[in-house]
Amino acid sequence: MHAELAKELSLASYRQITTLEVDGNPRRRTAKATPKSMASWLNGDNVSSSLMDNATAQVTSLELVTRMWEEAQRVAGCELVLGRAVGLPRTPSTTDTTTFASVATGVHVMLPGESEPTLIPADVVILAMGPWSAVAVEDWCGFHLPMEGIKSTSLVFHQLPRLGIEEPYACFCAEDAVEHCHLEVYPRGNGDVYVCGIGGSDHVSGDRLRYPAGDCASADAIHANPSRVQAAYRALARLSSEFAVRCVEDVATGTGGAVTGADVLQACMRPCTSDALPVMGLVPDTTNVYLSTGHNCWGILWAPVSGLAMSELVMDGRAACVDLAPFDPRRLLQPTAQHEAERVAWQQAQQSSSNSSGPGRGRKRVDQAVGEQW
Repeated sequence: MHAELAKELSLASYRQITTLEVDGNPRRRTAKATPKSMASWLNGDNVSSSLMDNATAQVTSLELVTRMWEEAQRVAGCELVLGRAVGLPRTPSTTDTTTFASVATGVHVMLPGESEPTLIPADVVILAMGPWSAVAVEDWCGFHLPMEGIKSTSLVFHQLPRLGIEEPYACFCAEDAVEHCHLEVYPRGNGDVYVCGIGGSDHVSGDRLRYPAGDCASADAIHANPSRVQAAYRALARLSSEFAVRCVEDVATGTGGAVTGADVLQACMRPCTSDALPVMGLVPDTTNVYLSTGHNCWGILWAPVSGLAMSELVMDGRAACVDLAPFDPRRLLQPTAQHEAERVAWQQAQQSSSNSSGPGRGRKRVDQAVGEQW
């Protein structure tokens, strides 16, 4: 699907690239072993590499989502509303009165500059909020979702054409025995290099994700870990002189010149469930609220098929392009105590209503029904 989208959307960043397995740990070699590398820029002492895959493809996430949104705007009625979702008003279902089910009437959104939330009416609501989906479905729908956000630091280096253009190889590195990184190096076709797998991730859940008190309550609060940035610099410098001259003092000249480092320091929040599988499907006890989250670090990879599957599920009642059964939210969602109390109260009310209406027509002995009822 990515190849098809790249052609349809004219994505400049999409390309096939060879992937290498890289090891720079001298303690893993014998004294007689001679390091070999398939890329000349992997020239650090004791660095070796071997082919992992020659059919990998890559795309820059910013270009993909930007082009997807540009195309979406061509659809009549499509509108982007920027704001903070603060509530999901629901009412009892009028189409399914035999079960404890509710229907969402829209989403309350706090718009910039406003003091009160605005209700955006909706026929269907899909919670696709990354790790924040967990607190949303708990606070708004009464179900606990065992999912956390894994906050991880990453870097972007500009203007490294030798890596990105002349000898482009994606690199999956063995754990650095000193810095405890599992570096992943992704050269891009414009000469940039994206680096992740830096280690020291922070596992975030619950109140830390809740607005306003949580320290990770919004994407604006997610920042790179300075200590892991420095660890990545040291690990990268041991892999290649291309990184060494950017990351470590004295390596090139011994004069202690200025270190420029990476051009972009950032962090992401990878939504990861307790069983490491995505959550895609209808939220229990609702008729029109869906979840699509938990894709971990494969969000961009799985985005096209996930979007197609969710659209099929909403429009047709089932996904035809992929079997969503393994990703059903019911496998993980557990009702909160309040939700369970509301369910019990509803069941008791239903039972009371049924009892008050009597046993219906039939033969009785005093007030006890005997024989056939019709």
